[in-house]
Amino acid sequence: MARNLDPDNARSLALVLAVVGFIFGSLAGYHAISGELSGHSVALKPAYRSFKTVPVAKANSPKEFRQANNFLWGIFVMGFGVGSLGVYFYRGLGD
Repeated sequence: MARNLDPDNARSLALVLAVVGFIFGSLAGYHAISGELSGHSVALKPAYRSFKTVPVAKANSPKEFRQANNFLWGIFVMGFGVGSLGVYFYRGLGD
């Protein structure tokens, strides 16, 4: 069950990876910026086999708000990092 990863397929995979990374990074960045400006964010709490979202406010619990918003900033950085690597490989495989 080998996959065909000739340069054209690998190049298109890298492009899809770049687009998906930039989309997730942009969404997380948008929510992080809006949370910083409004003072309201959403924290993820572990639940049975999933996570539940709990709204947090900067005024009520600043530590929990900072943890929730830093998590969003981390997703933003990781998304743009994955997107940048995808563009790098996409361009590198085009030669």
